[in-house]
Amino acid sequence: MIKNLLQNEKTIIYILLISFLIKVLLLVSFTQFDFPDGRAYMRGAKLLFENNFIWPNNINNEAPLTYYYYALAYKLGLIYGIKGFAFFNTILATFTVYIIYKISELVFSRKEAIIAAFIVMVYPYFNFYAIHPFSETFFISILYIAFLFALKFIVDGKSRNIYLFAFFFAFSVLSKFSGLPMFFIILLLLGYISMKRFGFSFAIKSILISLVIFLSIMSIWWIRNYKVYGYFVATSIGESGKVFYTGNNPMNKSGGGIGGIDVDLTQFNNIKDFAKRDEALKKAALKWIKENPTDWIKLEFQKLKRFYSIFIVTSYFNNWYYQFLSVISYGVILILFVFSLYFNREKLILISPMLIYMFLLTAVHLVYIASLRYRLPLEPFMIIMASSIIGKIFRKYNGN
Repeated sequence: MIKNLLQNEKTIIYILLISFLIKVLLLVSFTQFDFPDGRAYMRGAKLLFENNFIWPNNINNEAPLTYYYYALAYKLGLIYGIKGFAFFNTILATFTVYIIYKISELVFSRKEAIIAAFIVMVYPYFNFYAIHPFSETFFISILYIAFLFALKFIVDGKSRNIYLFAFFFAFSVLSKFSGLPMFFIILLLLGYISMKRFGFSFAIKSILISLVIFLSIMSIWWIRNYKVYGYFVATSIGESGKVFYTGNNPMNKSGGGIGGIDVDLTQFNNIKDFAKRDEALKKAALKWIKENPTDWIKLEFQKLKRFYSIFIVTSYFNNWYYQFLSVISYGVILILFVFSLYFNREKLILISPMLIYMFLLTAVHLVYIASLRYRLPLEPFMIIMASSIIGKIFRKYNGN
């Protein structure tokens, strides 16, 4: 029966339907947690909706696209509250299951793709974020659409695929600014691969046009920033310094910390100007690092341990059943992922965009702060790779 399901073209349709039903059932039956981020997105959605979808000048420290996404759900939010805002996520998270399926099918085969889609369907972390108004569901969906086109470009060398990669990656950056420098590194990687396979002139043309597409989309945000601040601002003002200091200060012992945990920001409260406060926070963090290199190195290891921990490292979910769910889901996937890198060495070029992204995102959170939710964008990649090990085991005992 399992063998037939893995071979049946209609299986992915069943998985998508069940995935959507699971998320809707959780949405209507699960009591949502009242997180500050969720409230902020709902407030921002209301502000945008009432402001005719024009981004207000007084919001300085956020990536805009997720707010626009939730603004589309504003009327549902008026009727059903937090569940109304989160309903869009159940649809988008289901669509993401299909994207993961397509990437896994491209890298491996339909069997592994079905396995990956099934895992994503039941994966506790994804289902949890799908029923809360966070940025992760929207961001992961856009990011992996971009990766799908990047991998297609490596496989077939069609220019439109790298252009679509640039297009969707730009929108992922406007959802989370941390991806901005990563785009240029991944684009150079794709250019290098295409140069080896399809020639120098083709690679240069592909890179340049992709760069124009990416910069054109980003320029909408940059023009807005220039009008507001009077000078070029690549991402935002007021947040990066706060997160940098939060992750690198004498109070931080856990490697995480934000919103008053493992950090004391009261000494900066008298600095009202966003730009000056941001700069002061960065200087204070750099000063602590320079004066305490040994403590900083220890903290970096603590961040790495926290970032990839198989246990949930937050007081919200320290009950045994949450920890058990984490171990049997993410813990198992992590182990299979590590083995998959060895057993799929011949796939390294194909998966290199996602692998590079994994290294870069890890580096970003070693510099700033480490958290489960910041690791979440890497877990679809881990699942895709882990599915290959499960597929190998299945073939060994059940044949092709």
